[in-house]
Amino acid sequence: MLWSSPRTAIRRALESVLAPQLLIVELDNARRVDTAFIGRLKAAKFETVPVVVISNLLDPETVGALVRLRVDDFLSSDCTIGEFHKACQHALKQHARETPGRATSCYSFFPVSGGCGNTTLAIQSAFLIGRRNGMSNVCLVDLNLQDGAVADYLDLAPSFRIDEVASSPARLDRQLLDVMLSRHSSGLSVLAAPRCPARHINVSAETVALVLGLLSQSFSTIVVDLPKTWHAWTENVVWGSNRVFIVSSFTVPALRQARAVSEAIAGVAGADAAVSVIVNRYHESLFGGGLQKKDAERALGDSLAGFIPDLGNVVLEAINRGLPLSAIYTRDVQDERRRSARLARRCPQTASRTPSQPYRRPPAMELEKASRPVKGLGAGEGRAGPAGKGDTEDPRAASWGGVRKGLDV
Repeated sequence: MLWSSPRTAIRRALESVLAPQLLIVELDNARRVDTAFIGRLKAAKFETVPVVVISNLLDPETVGALVRLRVDDFLSSDCTIGEFHKACQHALKQHARETPGRATSCYSFFPVSGGCGNTTLAIQSAFLIGRRNGMSNVCLVDLNLQDGAVADYLDLAPSFRIDEVASSPARLDRQLLDVMLSRHSSGLSVLAAPRCPARHINVSAETVALVLGLLSQSFSTIVVDLPKTWHAWTENVVWGSNRVFIVSSFTVPALRQARAVSEAIAGVAGADAAVSVIVNRYHESLFGGGLQKKDAERALGDSLAGFIPDLGNVVLEAINRGLPLSAIYTRDVQDERRRSARLARRCPQTASRTPSQPYRRPPAMELEKASRPVKGLGAGEGRAGPAGKGDTEDPRAASWGGVRKGLDV
């Protein structure tokens, strides 16, 4: 008589069993082959069945494997009856709320340099997707775990305790993660950690995978703001993303870096993932000199996704007020049109201009303005030296003085 392995016997026994409401799997000293067997069971017969796993070994490797398998919950073998019952009830309720076969989309934004507008574009993308699909279905994740700015941009209190999660990832479940989410007034969910500039937090790839895996069970869209530094978990996030947008500013060094980064990320991204470059703060000189759009198109080729114009003070106002760009930009355009319409009624000679066109100086005035040296940068201006020589007081001193007076830090 030939004896088959326990896994083969289980698989054969389950072939004649109708799909249950809940599948509970107990692992003893979980190994990679055991978690892989759970994946085969789910794919073969229990794809639409919620799964709860109990194991006496929940090391980072096992936790990461269970998250990738999208099990609904996992517990330690020493859990109480109450904890076990609660996990089963939560899995059943969550599964009943979810649409069968619903897949989560993940959009990641990767900056080629600091200050290129990566966080701003990630935030605005989350708002645009939320406006189309419902804000409650979108989660914005700030993976700048040491110095992230998403919460500050949206005027929110960051609640993600990454140090606690990193030290004991087995404790994290959907209920605890939901408590760590911050909610914007629009309904957008934000996962952001408090700043810790003077302390290093060692976060494993399994921990980040666990967090994103739990979020994918509660949201249909995840937007990720990635740091420009490549961490041990960055490749895993890139691999799991549907689209990766590399954000570059409109400068020659940034475009060169964007091309190199896009090629590197395309090599580690998933087979179905699209990797492209967004050129942010695009502008061209009034007289056609300097860097032009065709230069960026030639440098980036097919990886170019598009250009975002330099919106200037609109972005700063949105950041300072904790609002999406669309709220500020729409109001500014409407105000400009109303002002232009009033001006057209008062001055008939301006009626030929459309209300949306701002007033432009005559070419002679533009030439005169362009020919003036920038204060502090022209010949004989702003040079360091004894008091009383050269220019007057350095304008930066007045500027910084105003900032110090205006901020109560």
